[in-house]
Amino acid sequence: MKSWLGITWGISNRFGWGVYGLNLVLECLRRGAPTPICFADIVTEHMPADVVQTLRPVIDFREQNLQHMFRMSQVAKVQDSTILHALGNGMEWSLMSQSFEGDVNIGVVFFEFNEITAAGHDRISRLDGMPFFQAASSTTAKAKTLSCRRLKNSRAATMMRYW
Repeated sequence: MKSWLGITWGISNRFGWGVYGLNLVLECLRRGAPTPICFADIVTEHMPADVVQTLRPVIDFREQNLQHMFRMSQVAKVQDSTILHALGNGMEWSLMSQSFEGDVNIGVVFFEFNEITAAGHDRISRLDGMPFFQAASSTTAKAKTLSCRRLKNSRAATMMRYW
């Protein structure tokens, strides 16, 4: 296991990606490893004080180090790390994902669309493993499973989860 786990999306307790990231960071802290690095904002204004206190080392690390790591138009290589890249529609990479690279790079996507374009396939090929697909229904999950079988990058299995 790598020492660092980079997360390229914002953390909050208000909705979707933020809650997913918050729970992931809290679980890493609970286990003691890997150490989470949050590249995007950590929004604490609606969080209970005990949660903010638990997040304090992650918040402090971000505030003290991110400015030294982030370089516009350059990719920062984070040593001994796995970076989770938030992928959007069409497997688009965010600015944060375009700015940071780990020893291992994994895509995470929540979506309802059933098609992955050729350009999307090309973006996925930059990852070290298949993305983790989070689908909103069993129908979408089945369609994604079929679509994933056509992906070029087969170095890792796809995890399909729906709710």
